[in-house]
Amino acid sequence: MPDQVQTCLSEEILTEFPHLRAYVRLMTNDISSADREVTETLKLALSNRVLLCKHTGLRVQLLTILRNILVIGEAAPGRLKALSAIYERLKAPFRIVANGHPERPDSLATALLRLNFEEREAVVLRAGVRVSREEAAKIIGCELHVYDARVRSGFARLAELLPR
Repeated sequence: MPDQVQTCLSEEILTEFPHLRAYVRLMTNDISSADREVTETLKLALSNRVLLCKHTGLRVQLLTILRNILVIGEAAPGRLKALSAIYERLKAPFRIVANGHPERPDSLATALLRLNFEEREAVVLRAGVRVSREEAAKIIGCELHVYDARVRSGFARLAELLPR
């Protein structure tokens, strides 16, 4: 029986790989760190198999672990200064290009990076990973109305940034 449980759990985890990778890639726009963060998530999750076997929302649990890794990584010493400089540069007004039109991001990934962390996360969970509103609020650890506000704000900002 334990082999059947382990096989079932392994299959369920394998089906979550694409969702985990999509989340972290859209959050960071960095393939190598995405794979590293997903690996770390799986190590942490598998270190507590009892909890995984009893938990019915495996995707929510794995995404919560991955989110916590990203949040801790963003606040890590040494990265904080670099990140704040990047965020300040990305929040700055668009530069004017030669033809007089404001510069626009050239891709969705670039536009996502111009959103603040909370808005980006809400949009990625809704549109990129396609979890329910309730699951997304649980992953983020906020009230449903707060999550909905972040989604609206994030999509509105993306609409401003991306060409029609």
